[in-house]
Amino acid sequence: MSTLFVEVFGLYLACHEPASPAVVVRNKLIIDACPVGQRAGIRVGMAIGQAKAILHELTVYEFAEERYTDASHCWLNRLCTVSDSVEVVAPHRAFVDLAGHGDPYRTALEVCDALPFDYRGAVSPCRWLAEALAPTKGLLNFPKPFEALAKESLVYLAPIEMPVRERLAFLGYRNIGEIQQLSLATLKSQFGLYGLTIRQAAMGMLHEPVVANYPPCSMSRRIPFDGTCSDSEVIVAGLGRLATELALALNEADLEAKSLELFVETEEGETSLRRQFGKAMHSALRIRTSLLQLWTDLAVTSGVARLRAVAHEVGHSSRRQISLSGLVERESSLPFEAVDRLARKYGSTAIMAASEVKIPRRKEVLRVLRATTGWY
Repeated sequence: MSTLFVEVFGLYLACHEPASPAVVVRNKLIIDACPVGQRAGIRVGMAIGQAKAILHELTVYEFAEERYTDASHCWLNRLCTVSDSVEVVAPHRAFVDLAGHGDPYRTALEVCDALPFDYRGAVSPCRWLAEALAPTKGLLNFPKPFEALAKESLVYLAPIEMPVRERLAFLGYRNIGEIQQLSLATLKSQFGLYGLTIRQAAMGMLHEPVVANYPPCSMSRRIPFDGTCSDSEVIVAGLGRLATELALALNEADLEAKSLELFVETEEGETSLRRQFGKAMHSALRIRTSLLQLWTDLAVTSGVARLRAVAHEVGHSSRRQISLSGLVERESSLPFEAVDRLARKYGSTAIMAASEVKIPRRKEVLRVLRATTGWY
């Protein structure tokens, strides 16, 4: 399991009119600064008041998320080419799950070098470690968290609360390597049950999965081939497997998709086709049929290296839940909708419930007589 953390620079200022020096501010803190401002000493995270004291002629742009949507999609879409699990924490920062790649660092380096912005990042089995140890520029690899943390200061123990880190420093521990040498019993004697969390963090553990949230309202799965494949039967079987995996993921989350897109990577590059369907889909059969139709329409003639299916416009399923007896709930809103239409056309007094119909007294007497004597 490997996770890539990547952060790009210059995204926000690229969406504004050129000005120098200039910064972008969010909640009175700088989130992007131009090269001129950086050379003057302005840094990301600095208060705007402090920055203006350094450069009086500073141009300030307020953060507006909708303004940066297109620019953020530009680099985030590149990340989606190597993984189905991309978690965006800010328009300029993201985590990528690189599980399944033979050489995660090489894959990360290739995709990051193709980004339209300068970047910094790291690859590590732990997402928090990748973020904590990422350099100021470029990409680093930390395949062995234990060794990577040994010489670092306590500041890099991100999962540990700040008061606990301060207490560890007060006790005389200067770096994480010294904490790695402590036994679990020693840590528990000082910090109780929280000692286990401290030890796991120092060892480079506390793994957290990447929670996919990009592209929004979508879900994707991919299948690579060994080399390239030109056998139509193998490709069709791959589409079937792709449909099964996508349907399983949708059903586990009780979701359904209204749109489907197929990406086909060949020796000549990547092509795609997206289609909107009239009825939402969630079953493997429907998804397989749709993928086969998209594959036919693409008319790919060269060898296929990888297939990727993306379900768009994903939303909660409107299907009825089956009861324990195996019978489908029969309640429906259709009768009420029909009654409303009739009431709007003929008036509210034209329709009434059967329980509201007045029965003549003669019929009521005869019913009581029959119920008591059996005849009338």
